Amino acid sequence: MIHEIFSDFPSVAKKITAESLDVDIDGFFHTVRSRIESLLGEIKDFVSNIEPSLGGAVDNSSSKILYHINSIYEKTINMNQKRNEIVAKQIEKLKLNLLPEDELQERVLNITYFLNKYGPSLINRLFDDLEMFEFNHQILYL
Repeated sequence: MIHEIFSDFPSVAKKITAESLDVDIDGFFHTVRSRIESLLGEIKDFVSNIEPSLGGAVDNSSSKILYHINSIYEKTINMNQKRNEIVAKQIEKLKLNLLPEDELQERVLNITYFLNKYGPSLINRLFDDLEMFEFNHQILYL
């Protein structure tokens, strides 16, 4: 996947977002509401056969139950939106680190940044890990 980031970053960002966040919240809660309403209808029919005046109590309880289901639905939507924002920020951070100013790192960042971060032994590691006569881009994990 790392090579895809350099060739087509927008597609990779969409792919990451789709894999990590696509959840059919509306579909799930629609199914849950339908099932609960069906069960509550069965309860109302059952208790109304025993005592017709209990139908109102079931209706009252049903509205409270559905209110709480809707409350959970709203909270789920809000949390999913926050999670989407977090993933979007992480993807943007990835892009900024791998492709600063939409350019390759070596064209924007000076080696001084990496020497300060990883110490002077970085130079020896570069000599050890990189193929000196490989003239294509190489990826080094630090």
